[in-house]
Amino acid sequence: MGVAIALCMNGSALAQDASPPGYCPVGVRVDPVQGHDNEAVFSLWADDRAGRATGTLIAYSGNLRYRIPFAGAVAADNRNTKVLPTPIVVRFATPTRVDSAYVASLNEAACIIRNPFVRSGLQGDAQAYGSGDGTVYPNWSKPWNIFLELAANAPALPALTPETVDAPACALPYAMAHTTKPVPAVAPRQNSYDGAVVLVLAIDTNGALLNLRVEKSSRLPQVDAAAVDSAQATRFAPQVYRCNPVTGAALYSVRFSRT
Repeated sequence: MGVAIALCMNGSALAQDASPPGYCPVGVRVDPVQGHDNEAVFSLWADDRAGRATGTLIAYSGNLRYRIPFAGAVAADNRNTKVLPTPIVVRFATPTRVDSAYVASLNEAACIIRNPFVRSGLQGDAQAYGSGDGTVYPNWSKPWNIFLELAANAPALPALTPETVDAPACALPYAMAHTTKPVPAVAPRQNSYDGAVVLVLAIDTNGALLNLRVEKSSRLPQVDAAAVDSAQATRFAPQVYRCNPVTGAALYSVRFSRT
């Protein structure tokens, strides 16, 4: 038997053939800038492989909403530590902590809100871009320190005048995608694999599984297929962002033992 566990992440998503209209294959992460409490650095992360992107971010801080344009910025790949994202450094008028952000447009096309960045503590801890521990993704500790040093010395863009908005008016404005009815994996007979198979899932606003990809394989087709069957049979609740369900990504880990 295999044991299935689903964990929300801000990371890689899926093949685009099953993606809804307006799905943009780039996500965002936000970090403070060392030594500058009125600045934040935004980094872009590609679903598939690193590349350059032009578009707009939306960021929230309290009841303020900021529009942040970017052009020709490198969107990194969580699986490749050799290509760092471009530090998009924004200077605010006062000390500011960014609560959440998402990619609002790419190449002049509007994006649906999906897999938004949410500050730790608002919806619980999640696997973040650039924070691989070596289990599924490479260890980003050293490259990320380099990125943060670059951000501390990069020219900052002055933030555009923000728009005042209402605070989310619900009991649970933020929540990670999660399983509501997990289905354990059934390992093949005489299974020789001892370890985890990790899938990347896309979960739509209704909690339906849009698509999946094997991110860490057992290298045994029957074992990987058992993990896929488990994910496809499991029921999910969607990610909630500012009181609304959004399309999100999740890491789904299935552990197998030798039989």
